[in-house]
Amino acid sequence: MFFDCAGTRLFVRQVTADEWRPSSILYFAVPDSGAAHAALAERGVRFHGTPPMIHRHDDGTEEWMAFFDDPDGNTLAIMARAGGG
Repeated sequence: MFFDCAGTRLFVRQVTADEWRPSSILYFAVPDSGAAHAALAERGVRFHGTPPMIHRHDDGTEEWMAFFDDPDGNTLAIMARAGGG
């Protein structure tokens, strides 16, 4: 579940004891997930995959995300919104 905290989005989900590990994912807002993915991959960032659309809001706005790991193994993401109102 996402929460809007004065413009900062917070994602919270319940996990089982087997899944738990201390971690927070930082989502970097980018204007175009495909272009950001290509530019970062060209610089050596290894993504978990290409950015898929992960959600379509009622107003038609689409959210696209792609995940990658930093050098310490922490998961980070790029996120873009497109369309809608």
